[in-house]
Amino acid sequence: MVPQISPQDLERWRNPDWRIRLAAWWEGYDLSRLPRVSHRADLRNLAELRQPGPVDAVGTATLPAASSDLATAGGNPELDRLALMQLDRHGEPVWSPARSEGAQLLWGQDMTGPEEAAWMVDSVRSFGLNPAKSVLDLSAGLGGTARALVESCDTWVTGLEPSPLLAKLAMDRSKALGLSKKAPIAHYDPEHFNQAGSFDLVMADRIVHRLRDKELFLDRVGGHERCNILFDPSHFVLQQLDYLGYIDVFHDRIPMFHVKDAEFNPTPWQGVYSGYAPWKDRAGRFRSLGDGQVDFRGIFSKLTQYGFDGWAVLEWECCIKHPEQGAAEGARFIQDHIIRVTDRAFDDFADAGTDEAANRRILGLGKGAA
Repeated sequence: MVPQISPQDLERWRNPDWRIRLAAWWEGYDLSRLPRVSHRADLRNLAELRQPGPVDAVGTATLPAASSDLATAGGNPELDRLALMQLDRHGEPVWSPARSEGAQLLWGQDMTGPEEAAWMVDSVRSFGLNPAKSVLDLSAGLGGTARALVESCDTWVTGLEPSPLLAKLAMDRSKALGLSKKAPIAHYDPEHFNQAGSFDLVMADRIVHRLRDKELFLDRVGGHERCNILFDPSHFVLQQLDYLGYIDVFHDRIPMFHVKDAEFNPTPWQGVYSGYAPWKDRAGRFRSLGDGQVDFRGIFSKLTQYGFDGWAVLEWECCIKHPEQGAAEGARFIQDHIIRVTDRAFDDFADAGTDEAANRRILGLGKGAA
């Protein structure tokens, strides 16, 4: 059922106010490329256009047909259509052609974030990739990492990307470089992902944590041992999630965690969505280690209980304390919370050995006893 659209919502869509423009500018969205609709029927068609299609196998998804009525004048109708298929909680495109160009100005050609292709290639060197091996990249972005792996290791990389727009731009780039077979990039929906074939290496960045059904995703990748989670309790605090229970469920998928603190102090005006207030004024904010609300004694106890032998890495972000003080205190904080595992049960007194002579004396069974 398509929800009813109020005149107010329709007007906000036609003419975004300064708040929406400011939020779009802050998040990097290009509102000028969004189509403007004038009738409720058009907006309903747009809502139907955004519905994701089913995923039948790796890299295959059914995309809705383009609509000339919704194409932005002067732009690329196909790219605009793909941008509208993935929206954020404000109803704005997560990625637009303009934002993808801006990301590359910041992070380098074919990159959408601070990751570096050369670093990624070096980090997987121990896997010995070669022409006989294959890689599945579940967060391919614009395909920069996938193509770098092909060029440096002469391996085969199948790239999948949740953003329809980025997947299209990435595949166009692979075709232009003659890598459409060795580094194909396709769109997929992580929530309805079916694995096809087997791979020697599976890579994913910021995929598992945002899935509604993580167990289903793990099942779809065949329970691959390298599909793991970087555990960061500070984000659980800001979202008001149960981070200790999360360890109970996914402890076997946590090889490393960020020791990062945070606090959440809701007010009548602010909650989980703290808006664009300065960090000092937000209900949820990151704090220097030990100054927030994260139960690190509980976390270290849980991880030790499950035999965690990975890295506990200090990640520091705080709007109050100086970073040098935070680093010095944080290192001691982590050291003080590391638990030395006991080699015996606390109630294992029966294994302490016996002194038969002492016991006989206590019981009066020695020489000369009556």
